[in-house]
Amino acid sequence: MGSVAGRSNVSDRRFRLAAVLRVRRLQEDATRQRVLLADLRTQTAREDANRKESSVRAVAKRDAPRGAPGFVAARSQLLVSAADARAAHHLALATAIAAAGERDTWTTQRQQVDVLEALEERHRDIVRRRDTRREQRDADEQALVSWRRTR
Repeated sequence: MGSVAGRSNVSDRRFRLAAVLRVRRLQEDATRQRVLLADLRTQTAREDANRKESSVRAVAKRDAPRGAPGFVAARSQLLVSAADARAAHHLALATAIAAAGERDTWTTQRQQVDVLEALEERHRDIVRRRDTRREQRDADEQALVSWRRTR
């Protein structure tokens, strides 16, 4: 059934972009899972950074041992702990940035799925209206035939 002047170009009942919509939904679901994992990694990295920072505070609060060798050892431990905490904070920041990138990707994919779902709904409305018109036309024809028989 081709397109006739003034008529819809919907030639059948199936939504032609259904396969694309299915793929986009799968992609969006996979990206949402990656967002959840990235958020979990970010939370874990922040907790690790906070734990290491608390460790640095604990080392800094300890009384420095008397004598040069003890002082050097305590100072070295403090510097190593501080460097470890700083690295942990940088890692937490990097994972937060990666999570934000995943979230942006997910948002974009969600918007694409929304557009396709709107098109699918529009297609269903067109098919429903066409079916309703066809049913109404058939009912009118039956009524006309019935009326002609009674004359």
